[in-house]
Amino acid sequence: MKRFLAIAITVVLLIGAIVVLNACSGGRELIDGAVWELSEDGKSYTLINLEKGYAETSYTIPETIDGKPVTAIADSAFAYYFPDLVSITIPESVTSIGKNVFRDCKSLTSVTIPNKVTVIESQTFLGCTSLKSVDLPDGITMIGDSAFGECESLESITIPNSVTSIGMWVWTDCSLLKTVSVSQNVVSIGKYAFPYDNLEKIDFGGTKSAWLAATGEDETTEWDCDIHCSDGIIEKDE
Repeated sequence: MKRFLAIAITVVLLIGAIVVLNACSGGRELIDGAVWELSEDGKSYTLINLEKGYAETSYTIPETIDGKPVTAIADSAFAYYFPDLVSITIPESVTSIGKNVFRDCKSLTSVTIPNKVTVIESQTFLGCTSLKSVDLPDGITMIGDSAFGECESLESITIPNSVTSIGMWVWTDCSLLKTVSVSQNVVSIGKYAFPYDNLEKIDFGGTKSAWLAATGEDETTEWDCDIHCSDGIIEKDE
């Protein structure tokens, strides 16, 4: 009897240890049509992906799951499989949005990025052909490669003064985008970042030499739109 009791106690202790270990190491679970992952410290959740087959035209990311804040959206969480999604609401608790998150969400018309997000990762909105506007908060420091590529309906974009780096091909094939304002704080601009051949002008807060330094170009470069700088205009090639 004593031996049986000792074995039973050992089993209970082992089960308890496994439960505690799992709680500490995080884990994934399906809740209300989305897959969530608990952080390793058990204090927050990441949205991994929306379950395939979601048929609604809108989705609101909850601010908390089981009383714990939702702080991140994983790479490709809404990508490829949700062409009917028109709107997605992101709570202010989110501080990180991964790569490719909204890629090919072709019905998505507008998104507001939470104030605590500091990076727009590469290809975040690539192929969102119905996207008309994006509200980027102050605090964004970097916009990654092709972040808004093929956003054919995008009519305007405000680049916050906090941005210092803009990747390559960021607004490629954004045919409706006509003017862009770039602050003097931007010190790095990737190749073909803007749809120069469609733009009427770019307003740059810095000098002509600062623009050339940021783009890695020189005075012999031919531009497809006027670059309005603080000390004059770099005129487009006729």
